[in-house]
Amino acid sequence: MHWGRTGVLVSVAGRINAANADRFISRVHCAACGDWLVVDVTALESIDNSGISALDAINIRCERIGVRWALVAGDVVQHAVRHCGLNTVVPISASLTEALVSVQGHPSRQ
Repeated sequence: MHWGRTGVLVSVAGRINAANADRFISRVHCAACGDWLVVDVTALESIDNSGISALDAINIRCERIGVRWALVAGDVVQHAVRHCGLNTVVPISASLTEALVSVQGHPSRQ
């Protein structure tokens, strides 16, 4: 994790699956304490339904607590998110730079 001035960047590598999805959610929820959150999963090798559900849970939590967030996803995760229909609700960015601009460009907390 890299802590920023008003937000957090979480980078994840490897796999998100049933064995570790709860831990992933817990860590990201703990990190969602600032004004913004960026989750970089470009280094993921695979993600299963538990991982996709985790992304949905993160999206719901960030909306509920007023944290602007973005997901930086590689092809593997983008395909899985599109396949499940979450691409219409999960804020996906094409690059880390794009994600940081999107979350830092607007006030997040009311």
